[in-house]
Amino acid sequence: MNVRSSESQNPVLGIDPGRRGAAVLLDRQRRIVMVAIWKPAQRKGRSGFLFRVLGNDDSVWLPDVGHLSASLVAETRRVGVGSVDLFVEDSYVGRNARTSIAGARWSGMLVGAMQVSGRAGWLASVRFVLPDRWRIVAVGVAPATKRAEVKRLVIEWVRRCYPSLSLFSDESLSDHVADAVGIAVFGVLDQQRGEDSHAAESD
Repeated sequence: MNVRSSESQNPVLGIDPGRRGAAVLLDRQRRIVMVAIWKPAQRKGRSGFLFRVLGNDDSVWLPDVGHLSASLVAETRRVGVGSVDLFVEDSYVGRNARTSIAGARWSGMLVGAMQVSGRAGWLASVRFVLPDRWRIVAVGVAPATKRAEVKRLVIEWVRRCYPSLSLFSDESLSDHVADAVGIAVFGVLDQQRGEDSHAAESD
């Protein structure tokens, strides 16, 4: 992995967009400056989500995906890195088509709400990337690798490349956060390919 800092490229927000998911923000120096996690939670008989930014002991209960999206936007903008490029793990059709459709619907609601708020100027672009694609480009994991082995390899890769994550908490190395890191790094590498291509055309 050859990730370069770049003042000419936007920071990257990588999202593992499941109902139990995570988001990781890399700044222009490609440092991790924000990690957010969420999971389903009940409150007084109502279904919702427990949302937390790692490094902050307080969790916030949110009633629906709209509030979750708004919280992600607020935390990203609070860091103050300017406009960001958003990279999101795409849905794919697995063995259970119903589960795949539900996942795609959920991801669309989460990202769609972020795009609406992005009209304020903080969101420069949005790209969906298939799991096999970011894993092979960012981490070097072959597409045929079994699921349990993929999780182990990605988490080990994150520990090696971003040891600072240990400063947040042990929970920061969940597979959801590790996936969000991988997606964000894919985004950085994608930016670099575009930058290198443009430089070659200018020569």
